[in-house]
Amino acid sequence: MSSRTDTHNGPYLYPPRANVRGFAQLPFYQNPQFPDKKTACGLAAAFTMLTNYKHKTFGDSDFENVKPNLGPFGTTAGRVEEIMKSYGGTVHFHKDATLDAGVVALKGSIVSHSPACVLLDLGAASDLKQSWFAGHWVVAYAFDNSEVHLTNYGPMAWDSFKRCFDKTVLTNGGGMGRAHYTLT
Repeated sequence: MSSRTDTHNGPYLYPPRANVRGFAQLPFYQNPQFPDKKTACGLAAAFTMLTNYKHKTFGDSDFENVKPNLGPFGTTAGRVEEIMKSYGGTVHFHKDATLDAGVVALKGSIVSHSPACVLLDLGAASDLKQSWFAGHWVVAYAFDNSEVHLTNYGPMAWDSFKRCFDKTVLTNGGGMGRAHYTLT
């Protein structure tokens, strides 16, 4: 796998605990060279989803050849979906009317062994001390009572996650707040 991934010893492996639901480990991609190399987080999240569903390995050339088509705020939801479909993924979009329903749906996806691709507004997390929109694509793959585990980010407390998950702005003509993608 590319230098942008770690399938065994990555920082996103949660410590073994009885109450954690989801995946103990997940092959993932990151975008450490953004913005220098245009390795956007949306592309990293799409490749993480595809690796786990299609068992395809992506290398540096894939990151260079698949353009993320960055909008003014990064990779759009439509482009993330398009990337996943172009590699044979059947994409399912889940959007809920309320924050609680969105969190329940997200947890349901993870429990049924479907990691969830999520666009978060990190600017909404007061513990991050940002007041501006800071969209970031991640893949949620595990959770317990206190936190959700995210690729290309790390564990995030549920209170912070809920603020970021609820406040995502409109992208590509549709709101991404309380929404996530899964693949089959």
